[in-house]
Amino acid sequence: MSRITIFGGHGFIGRAVARKAQERSYEVICPPRGSITVPEGRHGTIIWCIGLTADFRNRPYDTAVAHVGLLAEILAQRAHDRVLFLSSTRVYSTGTNTSEDATLSVRPGDPSDLYNVTKLAGEALVLTAEGKDGTVVRLSNIVGPKEAGRSTFLGAIAQQAKEGEIRLESALDTAKDYLWIDDAAEAILDVAERGTERIYNVAHGAQTTHRDWVDALARHTRCDIHVAPGAPNMSFAAINTGRIFAEFDHTPINPIEQIVQILK
Repeated sequence: MSRITIFGGHGFIGRAVARKAQERSYEVICPPRGSITVPEGRHGTIIWCIGLTADFRNRPYDTAVAHVGLLAEILAQRAHDRVLFLSSTRVYSTGTNTSEDATLSVRPGDPSDLYNVTKLAGEALVLTAEGKDGTVVRLSNIVGPKEAGRSTFLGAIAQQAKEGEIRLESALDTAKDYLWIDDAAEAILDVAERGTERIYNVAHGAQTTHRDWVDALARHTRCDIHVAPGAPNMSFAAINTGRIFAEFDHTPINPIEQIVQILK
């Protein structure tokens, strides 16, 4: 795997994967947005980092193109050796079984499930069309330096903390899995290099509550905290990380410890 082509290589996750791949001495190609041109000498291993997150509800067509349409065009060229598709642990949101082999359900009529439906369609395309040369990585909530400038839940409350008051619309006990960007990038490359399974959950393996985040942010900014009356608990089930931890020697850091980097 001497050449890696990263579609979405200029995005948040793609940049981190590209940097780590270069550190491992791979030739890294990051095509321009929307490009389907095959580089001289083929793509090598494709890592598909293209995806929409916070704005998928307002951009349904772009979401379908990013997760399925453009992917299908690229794979149909048959100019690659392997492909690794980045999906999301969000696909477990309607159930409690978060193992990679779980049977998943979606609600096509629910706008909130558009993301899950298109991600699962991309997964199915890779796993069925590519056979043993197709792999899926389901990522949990990835956070990194300068998170306060990103359109994410943590980015929003980090920015609010800097402005003096965090305003929560969900309960302090809401818990989700958060993984630091460098740990995610290392795991993605490990799976691309020598993964033996078809699907992997790449996550921290521990839950972080809203209370954990706002307490850490308040310690550094001395901000006030306001929780909306009757705010609902929006917790996700704990992510099963048994497979990735059994196969690879991963010891992810606690993202809470990176709060200073997050606030930059």
